[in-house]
Amino acid sequence: MESPSWSREEKWLSRDEAFKFVAKIGVLEGEELVDKHPLTFLNCVISGFMTHIPFQSVSMIAVPESERCVPSLQEVVRLCVSLEGGVCFVLNTFMCILLRVVGFSAHILPGFYTANPNPHTHAAVLVKHLRHTNDDYIVDVGSGFPFFEAVCVSKLPLTYHQAGLEFCYTRDKDTSTVARHHRRGDQVPQGEKSVMVGDWRRVFHFSLTPVDYEFFFLPMEYIYVSRESSFLNNVRAILFPPLEHGIRSGGVDYDTQTATQTTTTTTNTTTINTTTTTTTNTTTTNTNAINTEVGGGGGVVVRPQQQQQQQKQQQREILAIVNQNLLQGPMHQIVKTKIETQDWTEVIKHNFPNLPPAKVDAAVHTYLTSNI
Repeated sequence: MESPSWSREEKWLSRDEAFKFVAKIGVLEGEELVDKHPLTFLNCVISGFMTHIPFQSVSMIAVPESERCVPSLQEVVRLCVSLEGGVCFVLNTFMCILLRVVGFSAHILPGFYTANPNPHTHAAVLVKHLRHTNDDYIVDVGSGFPFFEAVCVSKLPLTYHQAGLEFCYTRDKDTSTVARHHRRGDQVPQGEKSVMVGDWRRVFHFSLTPVDYEFFFLPMEYIYVSRESSFLNNVRAILFPPLEHGIRSGGVDYDTQTATQTTTTTTNTTTINTTTTTTTNTTTTNTNAINTEVGGGGGVVVRPQQQQQQQKQQQREILAIVNQNLLQGPMHQIVKTKIETQDWTEVIKHNFPNLPPAKVDAAVHTYLTSNI
């Protein structure tokens, strides 16, 4: 049975506020789309999240150590409505609340970052019976990786090429476990022990059995409070804006003449993964342990009328801060710029203007003083 906090999501977000929010992230005529084209609405909202709401740890690091705690549902809503963002528990929980408020049957799923020995370190969303019975979709706007359309559960396994990264979703029907794997363009973070399936690296896996928000309190306490939390020891902020609107077209005001700049390929040693892959618009059969179809149009094989949408997904770039590195451009052509300490806060504020300036200052100060 779900707890009272989940049973009245309108307590945290009204229907009117929900549609005002989706308009703010670029989804116009949201009420009409929900009624007539629910899958289109869902995918547009996903795209808006990835463009406007950062996956970020800045807000967490900025909180004084004595005041750190698990965010309430009210705080989760505030962080996303303001476009401040957060990690998976914030982004995907808010997505679940938002979708429930507009009438979808949305549920939180317990997940794991596969290489992390701690349990339930990730959360995703399941949307059930979207257009008809058993028309179920997975949504994950809180991974820090490309994700621009809902994944149709009944069509798994599926492969996607988005923003230069090749990844796939698979399902173990015996255990109802869904997994996300990366291949071309992926790179294992330093010191991480990979779980490989053929030449694919398993990155996340999660159950299709929904849980309540309070289910995550213990793992969230570790992530938000423990001194050992990787999120509290690394300054991160990540968006995936359209290529033509991103920093390659003049968004960054940073003096690169005094910075160290490198073009990143698949030999990149940062924790952001890269690739040199291209979009494929036909059904493919992979002989390397995982057999998949190419994703598109909400989990079906791509047809000609869907190619434009796939191309738009591919024409994305990463805009990221990972400690004192600025990463920009398509993921197979990332430009990594070393940020000088005296410029760090201004670079974050310029590229992620929805992060409160005071929190940026506090986070950088905390990071620098704790890493002396």
